[in-house]
Amino acid sequence: MRIVFLSHDGNCTGGAQKCLVSLLKGLTMAHDDIEIHLILPKQGGDMERLCSPYVKSCYKANLKWWVAPGESSRKGQVTFMLKAYVRAIRISLLLLRIKPDKCITNTIAIPDLALAAKLLHIPHFWFIHEIPELSWRMKFIFGYGHTYSIIDRLSDRILMPSAFTRDFYSSNGISAGKIHVIVQAVEIDTQKAVPTKRDPRYTILLIGTFDAGKSQIDLILAADMLKQKGLDFRCLLIGTDSADGTRQECEKFVSENGLSDRIEFYGYTENVSYFYSIADVLVICSKMETFGRTAAEARMFRLPVISTDMGAVREQIQDGKDGLLYKYGDVHMLAEKISMLSDPETRRKMSDNIPHDIAERYSVSRFTDDFIKTIL
Repeated sequence: MRIVFLSHDGNCTGGAQKCLVSLLKGLTMAHDDIEIHLILPKQGGDMERLCSPYVKSCYKANLKWWVAPGESSRKGQVTFMLKAYVRAIRISLLLLRIKPDKCITNTIAIPDLALAAKLLHIPHFWFIHEIPELSWRMKFIFGYGHTYSIIDRLSDRILMPSAFTRDFYSSNGISAGKIHVIVQAVEIDTQKAVPTKRDPRYTILLIGTFDAGKSQIDLILAADMLKQKGLDFRCLLIGTDSADGTRQECEKFVSENGLSDRIEFYGYTENVSYFYSIADVLVICSKMETFGRTAAEARMFRLPVISTDMGAVREQIQDGKDGLLYKYGDVHMLAEKISMLSDPETRRKMSDNIPHDIAERYSVSRFTDDFIKTIL
């Protein structure tokens, strides 16, 4: 079987890209009868390097997102669609050479492969990891409802990473019968970079790209409250900056309010295992998560998670048993939850309640098996 995948980003910093790398790896390891081809955007990044061991060929294409800031005019919509069909025809020529049995678009952001597959009557599957309507500062060029209708028509099946994501889209125009929830793999080495000496302070970890949707500022505001109350702690904020300048805003607040001794900023790292191994809890302040990769990673390290009650993270955490949930945007409530888990015995009890089959739940082999069953 030949499969063509499309990724919307050449960098492997997002959950969708990490999911794709794990899937390609699993398919290669378990199915030597599958031939994989990958389409990436022309913009550079590390996806080609990370995926190259698992693919027969990798193509760079001129891809265009159909989400953009602000409203789009009727003229803009027509122009985009005309250019989209030109891109689809170019991809169709590639598909005619490859002769794939299936095409997989690994993002909601780009319709080009779906259009090409439709032109050639090749089964197309959409793996949707995002809900731009809830989490991005951008809108679909054709509006939400019309876009969901297009996705529905261009898909044989639609894969999603959580029941939350499924429920959202099935309530907004995508056929429920086409949607299949498939829990993605989460790969992380829990034995890597284990520190020989830990900082004695209560250590709070947050991992994620700095943008408004991740709401890192809420953790910083909570930290300010907790410092005033005399709690001894430190916060580690890991992630790259986005174009909206959220990281600079966070760093400015920390500097102006004397929090530099409590809050440390780090950029993107491939050695994320080290930070989990030195942390006591993970905090997720996001407005919405369609899966919650960092929650799954933290739980593999037996770390309790404090998360907003938004999105799919609720499907992982049993509130009050193996983690804590708080109301999104309620900084006082977040500070209370962080203070509660400053007690080592409380953390230990929650850690003991984390299911011991977490690694198996998110294994590459299970993910790959589920994926193959879904597309056959």
